[in-house]
This record gives sequence, structure tokens and C-alpha cells, in this order.
Amino acid sequence: MKISAKDITRAVEVLQKGGVVILPTDTLYGLCCSPFIESSLERVERIKFRKEENRKPFPLIAGSMNVVEKYFELSPSVYLLAQFFWPGPLSLLLRSRFSNPLLTQNGKSAVRIPDNKISMLLLKILKIPLVATSANLSGHTPPSRVEEIEKEIIERVDMIIDGGELCADRLPSTIYDPDERVVIREGAVPVERIKDVLKR
Repeated sequence: MKISAKDITRAVEVLQKGGVVILPTDTLYGLCCSPFIESSLERVERIKFRKEENRKPFPLIAGSMNVVEKYFELSPSVYLLAQFFWPGPLSLLLRSRFSNPLLTQNGKSAVRIPDNKISMLLLKILKIPLVATSANLSGHTPPSRVEEIEKEIIERVDMIIDGGELCADRLPSTIYDPDERVVIREGAVPVERIKDVLKR
């Protein structure tokens, strides 16, 4: 699906001003905002109707290794996994410079570089990570098409960029902690592939 330069410019402006934009990623459509504006983070939580007991840190996406290196601590195993799986649907749980509990738990945040031209273009322009949590009400099915996004979500965001149909299997990114060598969430990248890479 063709996206105009005007759409990209507007999305950048909305995000810089603390707005919430629904963007396509390489897995599902995500609610995206700046991780540096606390009111934006709180707004995303309200949009998803997340209850306090269901609170989990929001995952992040970045546009380059330079951005990841700026905000996260990277070990040799992280560089190895990034070489094989980024851009792609593997989120790594890394020690981060963020302290907001909406972004971190035990000093770690989940981050990845997505394999999607639209989100990557925005990330490269912004030069910061973005929150990217699935664009669905808490506990509901994540959308792989704009037409599947719930009305309650659509009415509460500032902008939607339609990138067409995404992954048909609706799998989120796999979340892996390279320090503990444990899978936090199974998703689009099979655990066996991660283990195979780390054996090299």
C-alpha cells in the first residue's frame, strides 16, 4: 500500500508532540508513541483499557543499532542475535536507560528493529525508539489489518497509517532475555532458531 510523504510528515509531527499513532510493523499493527513523554505512555495504557494487575512494560522498536546502543546495554550475545534476527520479529530484553515502569521491569526493556518499511522510515527520521504495543484492547486479538482494529481504539488515537495486511498468523514478536537465556514470550521467531544461533 502506497503511503504519501505527507502522511509520514504528519505522523512524525504527531509523535513528536506526544500523540499516539497506529503503525504497521512486521508482525501486527501497533499503538506507537514517544517513550520520553509520560502522558503519552499513560494514554496508550488507557487506550488499551489495561488494568493495574495486567500492567506489563511496553515493548519498543528502534530504527538502527546506533539508536539501540544509545539507550541499551549490549553484550556480545546481543550483537550476535541482532546480526541474525534484526530487522525482524525478535524482541530482546536488555538493560535500558529508561526508568519508567511502563517501559521497564527490573531495569530491562524489550526492544527490536522491525522489518517494515513504513515504521522504519519513521524511526529513522525520529532517531529515537518508539513504544509499539499491539493495537487492541487488553486481552483481545491483535490486528493484522486496519479493518480489524476495534472502534474503541480507533476513536482514541490521533492517526492511523494503513500498511495493508500484515502477517497472517498473527504472531507477535518473540521476547528473549539474552542474560538469563530464557524466552519470555514465544512468538514469530521459534525458540530453536535462537538456540541454534547462540551455539555458533
